[in-house]
Amino acid sequence: MLKALAEYWPIINVFFGGFFVWVCWSLRQLAKNEIEKSALAQDKRLAQLDGRVDGHDTRLTKVEGTIEEIRKDIEVLPTKADFARLEGEVKGVGLNAAAAANGVQRIEGFFLKKGVESV
Repeated sequence: MLKALAEYWPIINVFFGGFFVWVCWSLRQLAKNEIEKSALAQDKRLAQLDGRVDGHDTRLTKVEGTIEEIRKDIEVLPTKADFARLEGEVKGVGLNAAAAANGVQRIEGFFLKKGVESV
């Protein structure tokens, strides 16, 4: 048997070498397919995340615009000093109205004394 083995060892060596190359190639293809499947799944997940991030970006832009509008509205609102000034003006108008009412009463009193009737 050793004689036959010694005689056919190059053929056996080529056969086992070819088998070994085929096994290595098959394992490489299997790994390549798994990597491609994983990459495809990651691409899909990335596309989903990109869409979600884009949606959030749009919402943030709208919120920033709304906040800017609120800031502008707040800037034109009256302050405590404005209300104090307005209160003083209202009191002044009240005093003027009271003085005018006194004047009207004096005129009415004058007309009533003189006997002028309303028309």
